[in-house]
Amino acid sequence: MKKYVRAVLDDLKSKAGKKQNPVVPQDLNNQILSNDPKQRVRQLDYQAQKDEERETLS
Repeated sequence: MKKYVRAVLDDLKSKAGKKQNPVVPQDLNNQILSNDPKQRVRQLDYQAQKDEERETLS
Protein backbone atom coordinates (compact mmCIF):
# COMPACT_ATOMS: atom_id res chain seq x y z
CA MET A 1 0.00 0.00 0.00
CA LYS A 2 2.87 2.37 0.80
CA LYS A 3 4.32 1.87 -2.67
CA TYR A 4 0.97 2.72 -4.24
CA VAL A 5 0.60 5.90 -2.18
CA ARG A 6 4.18 6.90 -2.99
CA ALA A 7 3.55 6.33 -6.71
CA VAL A 8 0.40 8.45 -6.62
CA LEU A 9 2.18 11.26 -4.76
CA ASP A 10 5.11 11.17 -7.18
CA ASP A 11 2.71 11.32 -10.11
CA LEU A 12 0.93 14.34 -8.63
CA LYS A 13 4.22 16.11 -7.95
CA SER A 14 5.43 15.55 -11.50
CA LYS A 15 2.18 16.99 -12.92
CA ALA A 16 2.35 19.99 -10.58
CA GLY A 17 5.94 20.68 -11.57
CA LYS A 18 5.11 21.18 -15.24
CA LYS A 19 4.57 24.78 -16.19
CA GLN A 20 1.52 25.66 -18.21
CA ASN A 21 1.54 28.19 -21.02
CA PRO A 22 0.68 31.67 -19.78
CA VAL A 23 -2.79 32.92 -20.57
CA VAL A 24 -2.84 35.59 -23.26
CA PRO A 25 -5.92 37.79 -22.68
CA GLN A 26 -5.85 39.15 -26.24
CA ASP A 27 -5.97 35.66 -27.74
CA LEU A 28 -9.75 35.28 -27.70
CA ASN A 29 -9.74 32.73 -30.52
CA ASN A 30 -8.15 30.15 -28.22
CA GLN A 31 -10.47 30.60 -25.27
CA ILE A 32 -12.18 27.55 -23.84
CA LEU A 33 -15.90 27.83 -24.45
CA SER A 34 -18.41 26.74 -21.85
CA ASN A 35 -20.62 23.69 -22.30
CA ASP A 36 -23.59 25.76 -21.10
CA PRO A 37 -25.29 27.25 -24.21
CA LYS A 38 -26.20 30.54 -22.48
CA GLN A 39 -22.68 31.03 -21.16
CA ARG A 40 -21.23 30.15 -24.58
CA VAL A 41 -23.38 32.86 -26.22
CA ARG A 42 -22.13 35.38 -23.65
CA GLN A 43 -18.53 34.38 -24.33
CA LEU A 44 -18.96 34.69 -28.09
CA ASP A 45 -20.71 38.06 -27.76
CA TYR A 46 -17.85 39.31 -25.61
CA GLN A 47 -15.32 38.00 -28.13
CA ALA A 48 -17.14 39.74 -31.01
CA GLN A 49 -17.27 43.00 -29.05
CA LYS A 50 -13.53 42.87 -28.32
CA ASP A 51 -12.76 42.06 -31.97
CA GLU A 52 -14.77 45.10 -33.10
CA GLU A 53 -12.99 47.33 -30.56
CA ARG A 54 -9.61 46.07 -31.73
CA GLU A 55 -10.53 46.73 -35.39
CA THR A 56 -11.72 50.28 -34.69
CA LEU A 57 -8.52 51.09 -32.79
CA SER A 58 -6.35 49.82 -35.64
